Amino acid sequence: MRFLGRLRLSRAFGVMNICYPKIRLAWLPDMLGYGVAGSLLAGFFGVLHDQVTYSISHEYFTRLKFAQFQYADFGLSPRIFVAEIGFLATWWVGFFAAWFMARVTVPAFSRTTAVRYTLRGFLIVFGFAFGSSIVGYVLGILHRSDYSAWEDLASALGVLDLPNFVRVVYIHNASYLGGLLGLIAAIIYLRKLRIPNSRFRHQPLRRAVDRFMKSEHHRCKLRSVPAAVREPKRWGCHTFMKTTFTVLLLGLLLCGCSQRWAKSNTPAIDLVEAGKDIPWGNGVVVHVTKRTGNSIERVRITSTAPDGQQTTVTANNGTLTRGSVENPRDERFVRLTLREVTSQSARQSWTAEELMIVLGK
Repeated sequence: MRFLGRLRLSRAFGVMNICYPKIRLAWLPDMLGYGVAGSLLAGFFGVLHDQVTYSISHEYFTRLKFAQFQYADFGLSPRIFVAEIGFLATWWVGFFAAWFMARVTVPAFSRTTAVRYTLRGFLIVFGFAFGSSIVGYVLGILHRSDYSAWEDLASALGVLDLPNFVRVVYIHNASYLGGLLGLIAAIIYLRKLRIPNSRFRHQPLRRAVDRFMKSEHHRCKLRSVPAAVREPKRWGCHTFMKTTFTVLLLGLLLCGCSQRWAKSNTPAIDLVEAGKDIPWGNGVVVHVTKRTGNSIERVRITSTAPDGQQTTVTANNGTLTRGSVENPRDERFVRLTLREVTSQSARQSWTAEELMIVLGK
């Protein structure tokens, strides 16, 4: 009877192994391999995803993402920088998704079968992410014309084409949510595939129990378990997992704290001159009719998207302030606080009493 008790405990620990990072040493190389493959696939998906969303709203990147991923800007074209951002924002999602799916497939199937089933899991995750991004885009199009809830963010970031900016926000948030739902669906699907295989795997153990119970010595104490049914040793990698996560987090923090050197020693506020069309990169051109100190009058800002669509913002007057919102002492940026603002594009127009735009050289 002690043997049957061990059988029940073995099943109980099999269920607990789903929650705790306790794996066999022989499984670790395959699981890490799946994680690397998942990182590359997710990174490639992120590159394509962000190229599309950059075409919808370049300001989502130039006003928001370029500052968040400033450490990865090597002075190349904006499209290449967007590709870098797409990879850096998604590779870690693919790694953890592949790791969790491999914890289901690697222990239960042969190597060839595990590869086939894990690829099915990837298709499920990417299918959910792609479908959710389309849903997010549709929701962004169906957004009502009132964007008052977004005006503070648009003012802080200096967004000119707010509707397309909001649509891209919807797309990105929906994609992450879809990836999470896809991972849950993939794990459920893979666990259902594992159930018949698990039952087949335990048949030798059940036959050994039946033979023992039918023998004349079934009342004796079982002192050893047959080698054919012994459980292999397991290697607890709790310390390994903690160390890996700590290194990854420290790497991300160190990368996030790095900054580019200024390309010019001239403060950005001194580049704003009256009577000139001043390009600021990313298709933004500023024209100020009159400047007295830090006061400006009759301002026109033109922003050209990669597809050629133009958005023009005009203001009766405004003021200039050194630095960005995050760092007022950073002379590479200048804040334009505009009053009596009108925005006009091919798709829509809107007005505001005051608008802040941050420009960086």
